Amino acid sequence: MVSGVCLAQLEFSEALMRWLERLLIVIGCGCLVAVGISLAGAASFQETAAETFERELVAAVPVAPLDDGLIGRLEIPRLRLSVIVMEGDDDATLARAVGHVTGTALPWEQGNAVLAGHRDTFFRPLKDLRDGDEIRMTTTRGTFDYRVIRTEIVEPDDLSVLAPTPGRALTLVTCYPFVYVGRAPQRFVIYAQ
Repeated sequence: MVSGVCLAQLEFSEALMRWLERLLIVIGCGCLVAVGISLAGAASFQETAAETFERELVAAVPVAPLDDGLIGRLEIPRLRLSVIVMEGDDDATLARAVGHVTGTALPWEQGNAVLAGHRDTFFRPLKDLRDGDEIRMTTTRGTFDYRVIRTEIVEPDDLSVLAPTPGRALTLVTCYPFVYVGRAPQRFVIYAQ
């Protein structure tokens, strides 16, 4: 009788494990589909925004950057990074572009222009950035070239990275470490002039 109970418990445990295994596979596949849809949406947005931006450049008429939110294109040639920059640093903006942090200088203005991006999408290549690397910001108001002067790792609540500067500067901010899964505990900051 005892062996019959143990056998029933064993069969129940095996059935439960098979069910749990299938459930986890379905959840994993669902997550992959969700990420794929998100990345495809971002790529589609980047393509459309890049075409719009190119038309604005050809028109050679400075467009008010905040009318459609389009600021310009950020490029880091050595890293083969080219991404559209939009106004704002909210989740919706950062899901499809690099965002200009509202309240900081725009690239054609004197001061510190701060751009934010996700480490697991557009700013993934920043892990390989080096001092002296060239950064180019192209807008309808001109092309602005910068050189990386230093990088630093800061806490998420360190707002000193947003501080104004007397001259034209560019600061890029992303989460750190790059290989972290979930909400990263720190920020990777690139300073360029």
